[in-house]
Amino acid sequence: MDADWLSDGKKVYVLFGFIGGEISTKRTGKIQNVDYTYGAANSIAIEALDMGNLHQTSNKVYKEKTITQTVQEIAKAAGLKFIGDPTTKKFSLLAQGNKTYMQFLQELAGMAGAEKGDGSYFCSVTGETVYFKKRNLAKEPVLKIKRNEKISFRVTQESSKAMESMSTSYV
Repeated sequence: MDADWLSDGKKVYVLFGFIGGEISTKRTGKIQNVDYTYGAANSIAIEALDMGNLHQTSNKVYKEKTITQTVQEIAKAAGLKFIGDPTTKKFSLLAQGNKTYMQFLQELAGMAGAEKGDGSYFCSVTGETVYFKKRNLAKEPVLKIKRNEKISFRVTQESSKAMESMSTSYV
C-alpha cells in the first residue's frame, strides 16, 4: 500500500470508544511499524508508541538549564507542545539516568516542588501537550468528599484547570 501517512515516525490518533457514555480521551502515538496482510481478508496492523507516556529511556544529561527549560526540551524532542510555569534555579547538570522520559519528568516535578519547599509542581501529558504547572495548594478545593459518602465523579478535559487545586484526603 502506498499510503505515506501510514509510515514509520508519523503520528496516529486513537480513540478507545465510549466510557460511561462519553467518548474517551484522544491518544497520540508515533508509528513504529506497519504490517500489511493481503489475502481473503486484507488487514493492516499498526504498532505505535504512545507519545503521552514517553516510555523510552535515556541517559541524557541536561547542562546549565532550569527544570522548566529541561521539561521544554523533552517536550520539543517528543514533538509535544509545552504549557508550564517557570522555575528559576539553574542546574549545572540534570542527569536522566536511564529512566523513561515520563519517570524523569515526574522526578523533575518533585525537584521543582522541593526547590520551592512545598512539593507544589505536577507534570502530566494530555493529548499532544506536556503540562508542567505549579499547583495552587492554598486555593479552596473544588470538591470535598467524606469517607462515608458514596459519590461518583469524573475529571474531564474541561475541568483540568481545577487540577491546580485538586487533592484527596480523608475527612
